[in-house]
Amino acid sequence: MILNFFENVTSFDMPPQDAINHFTAKGLAPTWNWYQMLGQQHDTAFTVAKMMDLDLLNTVKGQLDKVIATGGTLDEFKENLIPFLQKKGWWGQQDIIGPGGVVNTVQLGSASRLETIFRTNLQSAYAAGHWDSIMANADDQPYLMYDAVDDYATRDTHKKLDQVVYPIGHPFWETYYPPNDYNCRCGVIQMDADEVAAMGLKIGKHKMEYYPWVSPLSGKTHSIPVGVGPGFNHNSGKSYLAKLKETQATKLGKMDTKSQTAAKKGIKATDDKATKKNATMGDIGPDARAQAKAAAKAKADALHELTIIALGQATKQASIKKTILAKWDKNGTSKALKDNPEELLAKVVEEAAKVQAQKEKTKALNGFKTKILDGKLPTAKQQQVFDSLDEADQGKVLAAIDAKKAQLAEDIAVPVAQAIDDIPVPPPQAPIKPKVAGVDTQLQWANMKQIGGQKGSNQGGLYYDQETGKQWYIKRPPSDAHARNEVLATRLYELAGVDVPNVQLMVGPGGELRVASQIIEDLQESGAKLTSGKIQNINEGFAVDAWLANWDVVGLSFDNMKIAGNKAIRLDTGGALYYRAMGANKGSAFGHKVPEIDTLRDPGTNPQAAKVFASVTDNDIRQGVARIDAITDAQLASVIRDYAPADLVDDLLATMLARKADLVGRFLPAKAVTKEQLKRAETRLKERVASAVTRLDDELTRTVKGMQRYYAENGNTYRAVDKERFTEAKATYENLIAHPAITIQTYKDLVQHYEPWILQLEAALAESSVMSGEWFKGWQGSATIRQDAIEDYAATMFAKVGISEEDGLDLLVAYAGPHERNGNIPNAGSHAAFERLHKAHKLAIATYTGSHYSEVNKALFKRKVNDRHQGYVDLLNEALELSDKYKGISSRGLRLGEDDFKRWIADHKHALINKQPVRYLNFQSSTKGENAAFTGNVIIQFESERGVHVNPISRNAGRENEVLFQAGSLFYVTHIKKQGTKLLIKLTDAPADAQVPEQFEFSE
Repeated sequence: MILNFFENVTSFDMPPQDAINHFTAKGLAPTWNWYQMLGQQHDTAFTVAKMMDLDLLNTVKGQLDKVIATGGTLDEFKENLIPFLQKKGWWGQQDIIGPGGVVNTVQLGSASRLETIFRTNLQSAYAAGHWDSIMANADDQPYLMYDAVDDYATRDTHKKLDQVVYPIGHPFWETYYPPNDYNCRCGVIQMDADEVAAMGLKIGKHKMEYYPWVSPLSGKTHSIPVGVGPGFNHNSGKSYLAKLKETQATKLGKMDTKSQTAAKKGIKATDDKATKKNATMGDIGPDARAQAKAAAKAKADALHELTIIALGQATKQASIKKTILAKWDKNGTSKALKDNPEELLAKVVEEAAKVQAQKEKTKALNGFKTKILDGKLPTAKQQQVFDSLDEADQGKVLAAIDAKKAQLAEDIAVPVAQAIDDIPVPPPQAPIKPKVAGVDTQLQWANMKQIGGQKGSNQGGLYYDQETGKQWYIKRPPSDAHARNEVLATRLYELAGVDVPNVQLMVGPGGELRVASQIIEDLQESGAKLTSGKIQNINEGFAVDAWLANWDVVGLSFDNMKIAGNKAIRLDTGGALYYRAMGANKGSAFGHKVPEIDTLRDPGTNPQAAKVFASVTDNDIRQGVARIDAITDAQLASVIRDYAPADLVDDLLATMLARKADLVGRFLPAKAVTKEQLKRAETRLKERVASAVTRLDDELTRTVKGMQRYYAENGNTYRAVDKERFTEAKATYENLIAHPAITIQTYKDLVQHYEPWILQLEAALAESSVMSGEWFKGWQGSATIRQDAIEDYAATMFAKVGISEEDGLDLLVAYAGPHERNGNIPNAGSHAAFERLHKAHKLAIATYTGSHYSEVNKALFKRKVNDRHQGYVDLLNEALELSDKYKGISSRGLRLGEDDFKRWIADHKHALINKQPVRYLNFQSSTKGENAAFTGNVIIQFESERGVHVNPISRNAGRENEVLFQAGSLFYVTHIKKQGTKLLIKLTDAPADAQVPEQFEFSE
């Protein structure tokens, strides 16, 4: 029996009488805060926080009574209540006198709040009403399995409870019987022992953990199970039955003696039956023989897994587990547990997890040190691990960083060919202090003291952070979406290099998102200076203002752009992207084109902005668009995913990419693509995806039909060819959904249609599977996915159209000669790393690894690149960009003359000290690993994630084991050291859009 309380409450045909009885039996209880009525009190009284009027409460409860009894919907519930509540004044934000006579600004009614009231009360009613049904079926189905909805909206703590199984009478269900929080959509599935075994589930495998919760009402601390919200840590069904007992006793007391005797006799018979059932409930399970069989199987499984571990073939942490088991075999731990392999296995797994955690911690700390030494910000994971250390251990890490910096300075100072002594060494820099993890999470409302009032249209004020001493202007936008919109706009300004304040998201006292902007001292508000045309960065950022549709960039009284020195600071970005300055949605006015290039300079549309931007030139716009174009699609996607509301991510990413393409096409024509190129690229991509869909349909159909036919003849078995066919189909599917240019919607359509069949086939073909003919019945032959599911390709996906195969072959012939049109590509079709490459791309790589590398590199070295060279450079660079990347160390040797040697030493040393990126103008051929195939007086080691291991299609594969880098690649110098007579230079990746002075551009 599947009991999913969430799905039932959204729409149902027949009302369960138990649910109706449970809900209609509730009384009314007005409360100020949700926490004034928790747990079992909710099961006997209906309440809505801050609804102190009993008439209002009764009306809301009456509507819920009607919904449960008649099978109504959420929309009907809202439609009936919203006009009534608005008329009664219980709607929106209002100042209300709360407990103690304190005036509070509170949220009363809203559409989302009504939905929470609707769902929570109906879910609880259904859950309570179903408990009696569960108890009635307990003899036949004595187990409950927790069932969480499998989608993105489910809480992580509830996902972890999915498929947890316990007997109905187990204490687990005292606290974990759903619902377990507001809008919890979980349910339970009632099962017998055979069903539990068939699903391969373990009974009672859940570690109980708790978290402290302090009641704002009493001040007492309560231990709440993890995954359960305060007030939900009880079984609503049992509470309901207890209330029935109380009612029963009351009614008995009003009967005459004869009636009481007859009623008590009937009640006792029912109670005796229930007592007998409950007495055995916690132990219900298979009979003794089945239990013995299950125990024997568990022991055999454990012994088998221990054997696998001893062979070093465990699925996870193989080497760690093997080492632990070998050690325990020697010290006697294994022997002591020889009769209990399950416990031994559990201990090995537990110990391996500890070792793995320590390894990851060490790796994160080493990465933390490296990032700090490189002058970069640690990753979130690295910072989290560092912050988890106590003060003493943090001190050790920072001391190690200081020691490494001193050693690095010493390494640099080692004389190398006299040239090093000729260069003055600057004094060591002060240690770089690590950035505090999650800057926005450091802003705690409890630390804020208000010292100033509201400015602008949104509720807010000036606050002093008593923890850090910093001042912030903190405002409360109309919604969380507005808050995210404003901070996202600020992040996009930062990506484009436009000056904005330090703006962060923070959580307000009610859990809502607020926008905190750090105060910048001595800002000057001057419309005269803003309109003078003399503050240069105003015009430099104009194209970015237009891209972000920041209609209110200047402000009604020139107050959104203030001056610091000779720079303009754009202060309030709330009028960018989706929303107007006062909070209304821009709708279709915020689209894929950028009319703001004109409207922000139109006095009739935006008089204030027109005055400020009156001196903007076409060159200013081109420079601004170049800033936008330098933002990679990956950077843009990352920021939007971090800050935009989840339901707007896809739309906003497509919009911002389209707006970027619009500006590039209008103001950077050399980088724009023609409509014909765009159409050809879009057509090619659709054809490739459609072809892959057809191929996947055919492969899956062949697999299933073959298995059906063989199953009918042979029963529970399958052939090797079935597994081979499935492997091919799965590879086609994985390549299809990993295609770099398909849209998010297409990806979702493909996964929704094919993922269940892939998983079902994978399960059926598992080594331990006992196949059943039943599951084949759902197969309908070829897929029914709509062909128009792949039509959703926004033009922005093709804003950077690549070189077609035909054009690429022409470029290759122009550079290397006509014989290369059909040149040799070793192993061309057998390597997934080059799957996205067409023939011209592959030939470009193969040609380079043959005899044609020299000419193009000489041209790049001498900076005398003609059209023939440039075409080949573009083709090879694109081929390397599209190929899978090698992540690791590769090395190359150079032999430089004395003058070049001295220059390399000097310039690389300065780049290291000043943390300045370097650019290598020509293609960099290196050897995989730390030993270069060709030696010299300079050894370069690349620790990179951008090289391509071209060996599989190299014409020189046996000699060099080559890793190739694009022409113009950027690196940071991380190490310079003399090794005997040679100079070792270590490099790591620098951002592709970093600015590099000509002094630090190298070729050889």
